[in-house]
Amino acid sequence: MFRTSRRITREATAAAVRTYNEDIKDSERRAILARCEEDPVFKARYMEAHELLGALDDWRDELREDSMYRTLSGKPRARRRSLRNAAAFGVAASVVLVAVVLTSIGLFTQPGSTVTRYTTAVGEQRSVTLPDGSTITLNTGSQILAGITDTVRRVVMDRGEAYFEVAKDPLRPFTVEVGGRSITAHGTAFNVRRLGGSFTVALVDGRVALHRQGGEPPAAPQWLDLGAHPGGFESPLVEELGLRSGTVLHFDAHSQTITARHDPEIGRRQQWRQGRLSFKDQPLSTVVAELSRYSTKPIRIHDADVADIRVFATLRLDSIDTALSTLERAVPIRVVPTLSGIAVLAEDHEPDTP
Repeated sequence: MFRTSRRITREATAAAVRTYNEDIKDSERRAILARCEEDPVFKARYMEAHELLGALDDWRDELREDSMYRTLSGKPRARRRSLRNAAAFGVAASVVLVAVVLTSIGLFTQPGSTVTRYTTAVGEQRSVTLPDGSTITLNTGSQILAGITDTVRRVVMDRGEAYFEVAKDPLRPFTVEVGGRSITAHGTAFNVRRLGGSFTVALVDGRVALHRQGGEPPAAPQWLDLGAHPGGFESPLVEELGLRSGTVLHFDAHSQTITARHDPEIGRRQQWRQGRLSFKDQPLSTVVAELSRYSTKPIRIHDADVADIRVFATLRLDSIDTALSTLERAVPIRVVPTLSGIAVLAEDHEPDTP
């Protein structure tokens, strides 16, 4: 019995970690929720683990802010709130993880500056102007930490997506830390989307250098020539790489590889700033995954047969209901509210359970 209990605890903890990850598949999430319904012991352990992860996430954010503040000002920040209690093994593991992250960032050295956290809730967008004149627009469910000194401008991309319009300043590079790498620019406009440890950079205007996190930005990086790679560029992660406007680069944390291509319609990657998403010959599964980012209720495809339907549509983001209605008119599907979220079905298919 004891071994069984330990096994269930391990499985429930692993499940909580998976559901806490942004790249979990809908099929995995449904399987986990189904097991919670079937096994009350598993559900209890799963909920405990999920709450612990939330507490550790809050604690990590506070520790990171404290570290940035201390490095900038040279003194500890007054504690604003008590940290939540957490199991000893979880705390110990998180201390190691946070220490590694903070050590690798090596953020700032000048006193007298401030570090600010900016966040958006699901479905929310927010635009902020930094003291140097740069503008950052945060997309749904995002969080960044930003700090400016006399010599450095630096942003930590914690989660989500953001569009950066960087004010020109030759003496102060502007660096975004994401997924263990640094993206450094001067006067540039680019979009960054983070998914777990992976990320995608869409360079709308100007040039940026991708390099080792915490290291000095390269003065003369190796510029990626996509003209020599008309089918796209793929390579193991390199130490540093220069990107030109029109380039979309994706870093896959699992394979430690980068892929890049020239996107003649790169402007579509920032249409979310105007409150819309455009899809041109995209599978319905991709469209639903994108809309789910803006919905407080999970949107899931319940009929696998419709997942590959090609979609040509522009959807407004100010109302998920309106966006789904537009999608219903564009392709042969039905959208049905359920107790657990929103179901996407084939047009002629009745839902099994509301």
